[in-house]
Amino acid sequence: MKILGNTVLFAVASLVVIFGFGAWMAFHYSEVKARVDKRDEFQRCVNQMHSLGIGGQLWAADHEGKFPSNWQCLSNEVSDLRIVVCPGDHARRFAANWSALTDADSSYQIVSPGVVESETNVVFLRCLIHGFVG
Repeated sequence: MKILGNTVLFAVASLVVIFGFGAWMAFHYSEVKARVDKRDEFQRCVNQMHSLGIGGQLWAADHEGKFPSNWQCLSNEVSDLRIVVCPGDHARRFAANWSALTDADSSYQIVSPGVVESETNVVFLRCLIHGFVG
């Protein structure tokens, strides 16, 4: 009878260790996944700002070297309207179309509207969520 009790005790202890290890792994997996998701969100924000900057440069090339003064100016250079909402901005709604787009619908702020393209030390865009500038 003593051997059977030790076997049951060993089995129970093994299950406790296995479940404890599983809980520890689940906790750390969710922590690592949250960090990876945050890094991915940052990268997508930078990529969207880059695309908006290129759209601004294309627009400036056709308008005497001046960057656009509002989002509607970029409607021909940027195809997807969702690009003006940062991936980290979970509260902002998407505008229905370019003509309905206002500054309140965008996660990015045009800091220097109409700035001349040759002024390379002037910030054109800023992310209101992450604080990135471009």
